[in-house]
Amino acid sequence: MLRSLIVLVVVALSCSFVQPSFASTGTDSDRVEVRTSDSTATTAEPESRENVEAGRPAQAAAVPGEEETFRYAGKKWAGTTRVEGVDRHATAVKLSQSEFAPGTPIVVITSGRDFPDALSAVPAAAKLGGPILMTEKDALPAVTRAEIVRLAPKNIVIVGGRSAVSAQVETDLTKLARVERISGSSRYETSLAVAKRFFPGAESAFIATGRDFADAILIGPRAAEWGAPVLVVDGKQDALPAATMAYAATIASSIDIVGGVNAVSKGIEKQVLTLPNPWSIERYAGEDRFATQAAMSNGPSNAAEGFVVTAYNFPDALAAGVIAGRRGASLYLSHPSCLDIWSTMLMSGGPATKYSIVGGVKTLGPDVMNLTQCGTRPPESPPRVLGKMTRYIPYGRCSSVSYSSSHGPGFGGGSITDTMDAQYASRKAYWTYIVRGYTIHYYDCARA
Repeated sequence: MLRSLIVLVVVALSCSFVQPSFASTGTDSDRVEVRTSDSTATTAEPESRENVEAGRPAQAAAVPGEEETFRYAGKKWAGTTRVEGVDRHATAVKLSQSEFAPGTPIVVITSGRDFPDALSAVPAAAKLGGPILMTEKDALPAVTRAEIVRLAPKNIVIVGGRSAVSAQVETDLTKLARVERISGSSRYETSLAVAKRFFPGAESAFIATGRDFADAILIGPRAAEWGAPVLVVDGKQDALPAATMAYAATIASSIDIVGGVNAVSKGIEKQVLTLPNPWSIERYAGEDRFATQAAMSNGPSNAAEGFVVTAYNFPDALAAGVIAGRRGASLYLSHPSCLDIWSTMLMSGGPATKYSIVGGVKTLGPDVMNLTQCGTRPPESPPRVLGKMTRYIPYGRCSSVSYSSSHGPGFGGGSITDTMDAQYASRKAYWTYIVRGYTIHYYDCARA
């Protein structure tokens, strides 16, 4: 069995003016070749006598320290659209209307207030061919009822017990279609019941904590695309229940754990590693939900479309996850007023030009609509990391030039065999590292 731990590190690196791609120069731990799109090459290396040409040392630019938000400027966005309703129920309906026509075979109903039972519903709804719509515990919202009438499904599946979706709501739903309820005595048993009911003989499965919603909603679209269940577990325990392990033992191909050891314990990981069948067992983990998103994505998305959802509540991500999974689209987490750097990093390297911002302006503000990245402008390379032009420089006829820039992180391929003052590092599993900002020093003879 194979298990790999994927960790990403945001770094600063010296490089040239245009969006770069990177390649290793070999085993010299303090050198990395930077190739630009016009095939010009520069070399980043420690400050040394060799970096002083025409009698003038290259000087480093000051590191900007001002707090600001900035938009990644290296990508041409075709524009974004907002999908919103007056509340979470209406937003779920708007998403449903964008994807599903009358005659849809099934609708999945979950609580719009409590996430635990709903976390496993995304891949189930995608497999069954219907949307996730939401309800209050004791009353079916009028907007949800109207959408069910429009879709005219033959079947409705309620995911969750009566403490999440009451018997009265179930009775109301029976007037619209045949109703089946999937539930258990806890959120974990409900998740297992969903997996057994809709994913018997699944090739792959995902494991995520049921104590929080972020990891489970992140993996939902991929699980939907793969036709794989999300097993919600009590990650604080040292072992999975026997019934969950028995189901996991039927998974033939892969089991992926989403979240760090504080979310899903090392004990559970060790237990899963004892399973005889899955040939691949991986953990996707980061320092927070945004970094976990990047680790799980394994590089820039190749999807042609993306959905941006709040990182701090579950309903919008739940409803959008079904559609993202059906379309093979990506799901990106966002802060309320701006995009996290991990999200813009994943966006910047992919081909997508269409993004749907899910939720109203109180959930995701105008700057999110503009795909604005938040945080402090990334630092430039340290003074001792210099760029050195490789062309001939006539003595006395050249000007010393420093050029600094900060931009949304982009991926590069190749390997770095060592690090220098933790300014750059490799992503070992895939020999990928990330550029966050750069400073280039060179001599320009045309200026003299």
